[in-house]
Amino acid sequence: YEITLQVTDSNFCTSSDTGSIEIINLDTPATVNPSQLFNTISTGNQISWNASALADFDKYTLIIVTENDSSALDLTNTNYGDVNGDVFDLVRYSIQVTDSCNNKSFVSPHLSRLVLSGDNQLENVLRVRWNYIGSNNWTKFRIHRRFPNGSTWSVIDSIENPNAKQFLDSTACDSGYVYRVEGITNYGASSMSNEIALNSQFSKKTSALEMRRVSVIDNNHVRLDFDRNQHPGQRKYVID
Repeated sequence: YEITLQVTDSNFCTSSDTGSIEIINLDTPATVNPSQLFNTISTGNQISWNASALADFDKYTLIIVTENDSSALDLTNTNYGDVNGDVFDLVRYSIQVTDSCNNKSFVSPHLSRLVLSGDNQLENVLRVRWNYIGSNNWTKFRIHRRFPNGSTWSVIDSIENPNAKQFLDSTACDSGYVYRVEGITNYGASSMSNEIALNSQFSKKTSALEMRRVSVIDNNHVRLDFDRNQHPGQRKYVID
């Protein structure tokens, strides 16, 4: 700002001097975090974040980092459809807030996209894998599954291991399923992966297990000895 000081004496003579002053706003805007990320083939990656509560809010800067490149977009709304890249591209997103005085917040924690793949190389087992870029800020992964012709998703497992990168589904039997994985970050955001369809290589064990011995222990317990099932899809034995 330019400021002029003028002095007037009793004879109405005046004298003035002019100087400039710069006012620096040292306030750092509060950081806002990403809240949700999911993908559709038609609209790409849909990223959302929490709204800023600043009275003098100016803009959000969405920081996009891929394996080979990075970019930044200035936005005023709290969501963005990133249609660039392939459905299997690894990407992560962060947010920065700028106020009307051009003060900038710290860059938020990133939210990474989970890219899903899988196979049926294990007999009677479907294996789901996921990958991402960026540092590990996950707390758990939820495994979602539905029938190929269905629309209702069920959460069949929740893995409380931030380092997990695969899930083995031994309940598939001779069915096919569609899978997706949801990652939950340590600040509460949700990242939903792409969907994949898998069919199991199912084979039934037709021969019964051979009972080797039946014995009574201390007139109190019955002990059964039988062959162990070596089938990879074995989950339990049922005694009738």
